[in-house]
Amino acid sequence: MIKVKHEIMKDGSVAAGNTQVDMTPIIPVGKTVLLKRFGGCSGITAGFCAVQFGDNAGGWITIRALTGTYEFLVGTEFIGDGVKRFRIIRQNDSTAAKYMSAYLEALVLN
Repeated sequence: MIKVKHEIMKDGSVAAGNTQVDMTPIIPVGKTVLLKRFGGCSGITAGFCAVQFGDNAGGWITIRALTGTYEFLVGTEFIGDGVKRFRIIRQNDSTAAKYMSAYLEALVLN
């Protein structure tokens, strides 16, 4: 079983009222991908970080979202269709720029 690892690790300042989005590569048709973990730090108020699965045409499903600082060990499998992928969102709803971080780790299993 060949494993391909997808990781996104983003941190830095997110401007007031802005959203940063980062995506993994598209998951090939029929490939099983295991979302192992997701975490980050959004600050205590006015914003969040989230991991989603989907695409722009069919929509995005939120798997986990957080405010504050957390790590989720997810352990959920998804099947690729040649279109969908994971993305992480860092959204700052405050009136000032703030430091935000988010990461995910996923393995393509076959």
